[in-house]
Amino acid sequence: MGGVRKKQEAQDLHDRLKAEGWRVKNLGDKPRYTLQKAVVRWFREQCRKKSIADDKIHLRWLDPYLGGLILPSITRDIIDNLVIRGKQEGVAMPR
Repeated sequence: MGGVRKKQEAQDLHDRLKAEGWRVKNLGDKPRYTLQKAVVRWFREQCRKKSIADDKIHLRWLDPYLGGLILPSITRDIIDNLVIRGKQEGVAMPR
C-alpha cells in the first residue's frame, strides 16, 4: 500500500510542476520559489562572502519554519514572530 501512495504523490508532484511550467510559459506567470530554493541559489552566488558561516547558522535555524514556504507568502508578521522566538531561544539575530 505504501508504494501505491508514494507513486501517487510522485505523480501529483509531477502534475503540479508541469502545470506550473505551462502557466509560466503560456500565461506569463512568474515561477514560484520556496525559501529553501532561494537560499540554495543565494549560497551559490555568495560563496566568497566572509560571513557565510554565520549566514548558514541563521538560515539553518529558519529552515524548519520557512523552508517550504513560497517566497511571497512570508510576511512581516511571520518574520517578527520568528525574531521573538529566536530571542526566546537565545538565537543571535542578524542586524
